[in-house]
Amino acid sequence: MVDMNGDLLTKIPPSYNASDYIQIDAPEVDSDGDVVSSTPYKQQIELRSAEAIEFIRSPNLIFSIMFDTPPPNSIKTVKFKTSDNIHFKIYGKINYRIN
Repeated sequence: MVDMNGDLLTKIPPSYNASDYIQIDAPEVDSDGDVVSSTPYKQQIELRSAEAIEFIRSPNLIFSIMFDTPPPNSIKTVKFKTSDNIHFKIYGKINYRIN
């Protein structure tokens, strides 16, 4: 999460979650490197007090994407074509209690 100036407020997911990153499994590809099928992925992230308040008030989220593909000339390759699309749907639901 970043503030109005683009300065980092909190990294999501915070380190107290089961994992401090979001990893999406690779889709199934055929022998030509074309995607055969993909699977939706869902990960629940816990935010505690200060982070939850920052999330609610934060006007912007910035995320980085990294593709961990096999090395060139390996048995299973991945091809990216100009006609390919990658879709991300990010949404949130917040439940909170006040003691």
